Amino acid sequence: MKVRDEIPRVRQANWILVLALLCLVGGATLAVLSPALSSSPGPRAVIALGAANLRQIGLSAQLYAGEHGGSFPANIQSLALYYPLASAVYICPINGHKPGDLRSVEQWSDSVLVPNRTLDDPADTVLAFTKPECYPGTGGYVCLVDGSANWYPLEEYQRLTAGLMP
Repeated sequence: MKVRDEIPRVRQANWILVLALLCLVGGATLAVLSPALSSSPGPRAVIALGAANLRQIGLSAQLYAGEHGGSFPANIQSLALYYPLASAVYICPINGHKPGDLRSVEQWSDSVLVPNRTLDDPADTVLAFTKPECYPGTGGYVCLVDGSANWYPLEEYQRLTAGLMP
C-alpha cells in the first residue's frame, strides 16, 4: 500500500513542475513578443510621426518652389500631384482617418498648404499646418517657409494660423 500512496505524490509533483515551466516559458514569450504584437504606436511615436508628415509636405513644397521660380504650390492638391508622397503623409496619425486617392487629396487631407507663398517670404512665414480638428483643443503642427515643422500649443497655433484656412 505504501507504493500506491507514493505514486500519486510523484505524479502530482511532476504536473506542478510542468505547469510552472509552461507558465515561465509562456510569460517569457509574451514579454518578448508583446512589443511586436502592439498595433498602435505609443504617444511619442505618434508625436514624431505628426511632425515628420508635415515636414515631408514642407520639404516637398520647397522642392516644388525650387523648380517653379520660387513659388510654392497653390494648394496641397498641386503638391500631391507633382510630388506624390505616400497618402499617409497627408493624414493626422492620431485621428484614425484613412487616406484616399491623391487625385482628391484636397478633400481628405488633414493638412493645409497656404497659397501665395514664395521662397522670398520671411523664414518664419507659415507654409503649411495641420487642420484644427486633428488635435482639438490642444494645438497643432505648423510648417514654416524655412522647412521647420513644430508643435505649437493651442493659443500660439491659433495665432499663427488665424485667417489661413481656405
